[in-house]
Order: sequence, then structure tokens, then C-alpha cells
Amino acid sequence: MKKQILWLFFAFSLYSCGGNEGSSSGISQEEILLKDGIGRENSYLPGSYSRIACVGAGALRLYSYIGELNRLVGVEDIDNPSKREEKTQPFEGVARPYYDANKEAFRDLPSLGKGGPVANQ
Repeated sequence: MKKQILWLFFAFSLYSCGGNEGSSSGISQEEILLKDGIGRENSYLPGSYSRIACVGAGALRLYSYIGELNRLVGVEDIDNPSKREEKTQPFEGVARPYYDANKEAFRDLPSLGKGGPVANQ
């Protein structure tokens, strides 16, 4: 009797572990709504973009924490170690972990402008 109950329990366990046979389409393509720092909203489909340009204070920092760096098409000169000017040297003492972790990836990217506090000079 114990063996029958054990086999019944085992069969029920296997049956309950079966997957849903309904939809097998994989990943859903739902739009994602993003709100930026000043309240603007934009929606996009994941994977619908292939090139990223981060311009402005903090944009590259935020993207480097969550994004794929191989999609970057350029960086501002302040974040490119091969194009840094003497005017941007005060940032050398500032802790920028995103820059320290990725400066080799940023080195070979084209310029998107000066960037930083000297962008309008």
C-alpha cells in the first residue's frame, strides 16, 4: 500500500511539473515606458534600437551602468582618454567608477563634442 501511494505521489509530482502548452512564442514584445530626469516620457520596444549616443551630464554614466557598451557610437571628449584637454584635468581627481571601468572601451569611439563644463567655451 505504501508503494502505491508513493508511486501515485511521484506520478502526480511529474504531472504537476509540466509546462504550459498554450503559447510558445518566447519573449513578449511589450513597449517599455521610460521617464527621464525632467519628466519627459518615451516608449520603445526592447531590441528596436541598435546605436546609442549619450550626450549631456551623467548620460554616459547612467547608460554604462545598465546598457550594452558595444552599442555606443561615440562619447564626449571629457569621457575619452585620448581626447582629454588640459581644461578638463580637474575631473582627474573626481571619483568616476564608470569611467575607470570602461575607459579602454571609450578610447576608440569617435567624438560627440567637448562635453563637461567646457562644452560651450
